[in-house]
Amino acid sequence: VMMCINKCVSTYTPPPLPFTNEHVSLHDQTLAVFGLISRVIGPQYVDKFALEIIPPNQQGNDVFEIDKTQNNTQNRITIRGSTGVALSSGFYWYLKYYCFCHISWGVNGTGDQLNLPNPLPIPNQLLRVESPVKF
Repeated sequence: VMMCINKCVSTYTPPPLPFTNEHVSLHDQTLAVFGLISRVIGPQYVDKFALEIIPPNQQGNDVFEIDKTQNNTQNRITIRGSTGVALSSGFYWYLKYYCFCHISWGVNGTGDQLNLPNPLPIPNQLLRVESPVKF
């Protein structure tokens, strides 16, 4: 019986996980990040952000960028990322370092500080963060 278990375990290959970025379209990942923005800071802020997918860095690792929207008549913040996770990381970075907000693991939002400045700060220059590993 032990040999059968070892053999079965060692030859078993799990199916691909449906929630990894290799199986979810970039469009769907972008929509998911818009949903994240809506849940975290409210649906009234979704139209303040533009999300764009960009290629990973030369090593194939994830990157994100925070920038002002090119035609800044709309006063939107552009977050670019190589995946939905990279976009989410860029959104978190924006909240933390531009808005001075904090999101914690507290129960029902305890520990969060999401008092957003009004209006939302528009970046003065492009910020690019490259991960040394895949997010």
